[in-house]
Amino acid sequence: MKKKIGTIMEEDILNRAKWTALKEGKKLNQLIEDALESYIKEKDKGRRDKSIVQATKGVFKVNKKVVDEILRQEPFYEI
Repeated sequence: MKKKIGTIMEEDILNRAKWTALKEGKKLNQLIEDALESYIKEKDKGRRDKSIVQATKGVFKVNKKVVDEILRQEPFYEI
C-alpha cells in the first residue's frame, strides 16, 4: 500500500532528482523510493546476523527506573 508523505530537501537535490527521473523515464516518487530502498538495504547488510538486542544496543536511552516500572507492570517479566 502506498502512503503519501511530506518532506523538505535542498532545492538543488530536488532539481537533480527530477532531471534524473526524467532521463530514466521514471516518476520522481519511484526514483526516490528506489533510492531509499537501496539505502536501507545497504544499511541493513550488517544487521541481519545480529539479534535485535545486538542491533539496537545503545540506541534506546532509558532511565533504569522507567525500565523497572515497565517490568513490574508486565506480569510476563517478573523481577
